[in-house]
Amino acid sequence: MNIHILGIAGSMTTPLALELIKQGHIVTGSDQEKIFQPTSDLLKNIKINKPLSKKIDLCIVGGSYNKFKNTKEEFNFIHNNHVPYISATNFIANNISQQNSILIAGTFGKTTITGQIAWNLVKSDLNPSYFFGGIALNDFPSLSMTRSDWSVLEADESINGLDTQAKFMNYSIKYLILTSASYEHRDSYKTSIENFNSFKKLIQKLPKDGLLIANKKGENIRKLSKFALCPVIFYSSKNEDAVRLLCRHLNIIYRDDFPGIHRRQELISDKNNILIFDDFAQSPERIKYTLENLLSRFPEYNIKVLFEPHATFLKYSIKKLGISLSSASEVILSAISYNKDKKKRITLSDYQKEIGPKLVYLPQKSAIINHYQKTLKPFDLLVRFSSGGENICQNI
Repeated sequence: MNIHILGIAGSMTTPLALELIKQGHIVTGSDQEKIFQPTSDLLKNIKINKPLSKKIDLCIVGGSYNKFKNTKEEFNFIHNNHVPYISATNFIANNISQQNSILIAGTFGKTTITGQIAWNLVKSDLNPSYFFGGIALNDFPSLSMTRSDWSVLEADESINGLDTQAKFMNYSIKYLILTSASYEHRDSYKTSIENFNSFKKLIQKLPKDGLLIANKKGENIRKLSKFALCPVIFYSSKNEDAVRLLCRHLNIIYRDDFPGIHRRQELISDKNNILIFDDFAQSPERIKYTLENLLSRFPEYNIKVLFEPHATFLKYSIKKLGISLSSASEVILSAISYNKDKKKRITLSDYQKEIGPKLVYLPQKSAIINHYQKTLKPFDLLVRFSSGGENICQNI
């Protein structure tokens, strides 16, 4: 088939494109004009942002298609010319989600846990279909479609693109790992109650012979677990505990050799007893989760944070950020991205009030590099929190 993917550079659509090519389909796509690494490298052999072929058999519509002018125009063309199309969410629901479906949902940790579980099932010869929205630190693909009746899916509560409900509501479910259920996707839910109810509906879908494995410290977990008709097992905040519990339940051998996910607590430098990690987290709860994990692994180290607020535009998004960063001795803030709405935009003053005197504002990349080259010393652990772009920590 000739398949065209709108919003091809997304965390869901990029691995989907690679898997479809592997299966013998001809794949093209479109997205924003500038596609950054490592996604650009993964898609380098696919024609992107070229004139639409008239021979498209199917269009898969990613969640970000309506963010860019060219993808909006292409969708209108496809719709008006009656080209068959389907949302990426529904395509994955139809082609990956299976009878023995394992979903991993929650505010944080989904990608890593999903990768770990998929890895364990593959190594146990269960040959699952699976998807996780990240890049593994080895050659383990992020998405695979097989003929097995097992599947593992990173299950997101967001609603975007052509979605009419939370993504995870489209998937079949037998087993669920739930890390937390805080109110994060405010573009998808008007209130925290709507957000809570989406997780409630997911848990109520679990069959009586299914299983809920839930983080006992996660937000709203105790309240939500009461809606499960199946057995519930609680775990601590460490990723491997949840994976180990599931493997035990499925009677398969637990393996701890999954290498991890790119930009999820990824160690990028270890020199002279100075550790530098790169992480995708932007929200307070995700940052808190990451720092807690690193502190438990490296209790003798002094935590320092570089926060790049690329995805932080509104005042509510930094509420409790100071608490999340309480374990850091220093927080460097890079250039602030300003929202067009002056009433809602975050200013440097907002960050200073939230984080306090340990905050240092360095909007210039060269100043950040110079600062760390002069101040980092043995047993410092630096964490870069950023949603993307050039990783300046590689220049330190």
